[in-house]
Amino acid sequence: ALIEGLQGASATGGFPGGGGGSAISRPQAARFLTQATFGPTPPDLDRVRQLGYAAWITEQIAKPATLHSTYIRGIYTDFAGQRADLSYNYSDMDEFLYGNNLTTAFARAAIQGEDQLRQRVAFGLSQICVTSLRDANLENRALGMADYYDVFVTGAFGSYRDILMKVALHPCMGRYLSHVGNQKADPSINRFPDENFAREVMQLFSVGLWELNPDGSRKVNGLGQHIPTYTNTQITQMARVFTGLWFGGHGWGGGGWSEQDFATPMTMHADRHDFGEKTLLGGFIIPQRAPSAENGMRDVADAIRHLFEHANAGPFIGKQLIQFLVADNPSPAYIQRISNVFANNGIGVRGDLGAVVRAILLDPEARDPQQGANNPAFGKLREPVIRAMALGRAFGMKNVPALLWWDWGDFFSNARQAPMNSPSVFNFFRPEYRAPGLLTQNDLAGPVFQITDSYSAIAFPNQLWSLIENGFSLYDTYRFPLDLSSATALAATPELLVDHLNALFCAGQMSAATRTILLDAINQIPATQPEARARIAAYLAAVAPDGAVLK
Repeated sequence: ALIEGLQGASATGGFPGGGGGSAISRPQAARFLTQATFGPTPPDLDRVRQLGYAAWITEQIAKPATLHSTYIRGIYTDFAGQRADLSYNYSDMDEFLYGNNLTTAFARAAIQGEDQLRQRVAFGLSQICVTSLRDANLENRALGMADYYDVFVTGAFGSYRDILMKVALHPCMGRYLSHVGNQKADPSINRFPDENFAREVMQLFSVGLWELNPDGSRKVNGLGQHIPTYTNTQITQMARVFTGLWFGGHGWGGGGWSEQDFATPMTMHADRHDFGEKTLLGGFIIPQRAPSAENGMRDVADAIRHLFEHANAGPFIGKQLIQFLVADNPSPAYIQRISNVFANNGIGVRGDLGAVVRAILLDPEARDPQQGANNPAFGKLREPVIRAMALGRAFGMKNVPALLWWDWGDFFSNARQAPMNSPSVFNFFRPEYRAPGLLTQNDLAGPVFQITDSYSAIAFPNQLWSLIENGFSLYDTYRFPLDLSSATALAATPELLVDHLNALFCAGQMSAATRTILLDAINQIPATQPEARARIAAYLAAVAPDGAVLK
């Protein structure tokens, strides 16, 4: 069926239009799935064309969540008991599991999870509200970090307010941004609340540095100056809110050592919390309250609600989600449409991420197949992790139940990105990053170019070649070769092979020039070597500009 479909595509010089009453062509479906998943597969293409975009999104939202913590809890149970598996990474001498087991959980969800849209959105959210295994306090907290990541998996289509609240109370965030153990001020001993989380929950997780219009542009005052969202005074006031939180289920100063401690929400200790009146952004006041654990949590909930309801939240978070899914430089009108949905999902609910994601993917700018051709500024450089996972999805890793993917930092070194391995709370790259040269000259953001340097520009394509040649592997520790049989079956007819790879890696947008390069490379290899043809063609499609850039 695949060959017949591709023959139809080749005969028309492209891909066939919608079948079975569908108006969605194969390249249109490929482009949509490149935005909404970790990479298209032939069955996915057929499903989108059968259902249509909106119904596919509805189906995806209804699919059960593939949790990262399920795998991690399973290997902890095995390690503490039978040790019948031991394919995971552990220290026999010191009796603990390494944190890099989390990337196996990620790969299994990203490649094999049926809830592709949920997993793709969660990956974006995890890069907004960042914690990282690269922090010494968290590097081997696989269970806690998996539980933290699952906040975004379970919340991908829920309320952003709920995400902010769970982030604020998660012990991994408490340790990462140092508000676990934060206590009310005592000037007599020069003790004041730590301001780290208070700053970042505003700057990075909710409202940003500058007052915004609904279209994402910065507001200006009467002097034409940009207006700061908050000052140091508000940071100090916000820090007072996040006092009295400690590892859940423990007395103050106890615990914080076990894996479960990092997967249990922090709890409030009233005797350590500041119950005085606090003045937050825009003069919002949290009133003085009687000391109690319940009232301490009311302070936290009120602060989170205040940030969530701030006018900046819609354009600030909405624009970043557009950037993670569709385009680095969405038009002000696109941002405003998404901000409006964040403000009201149509039935009076604010911050409904399911509605926001649906609006992002169905927006005319996202769905116009000529957008990239008509607007040179439209599109995005694809993230290295997503491009690597796309190889696994395209070539058989969906059907490997014991898939492993962990190493000692090689992928991160080559790609400058690995799941939950950000070098700082500012993620791998900033949403407003402008690379020197044409992007800066044209005032265009290109976030992923921040991790595309003279090293990674060579090392990451080499990493993709290693994946194609060796699969998901680590020396003699594990090896899961890719299954290139689908490509090999088409190798005798190079045009069909290129059409196949165009849909899987180039969002159906391969240029005539790239197509010619691939055909020339394939034809230099004898037809008696179909595996070599498939391997070279897959690599070239994956690393070509058409495969690296989504228009």
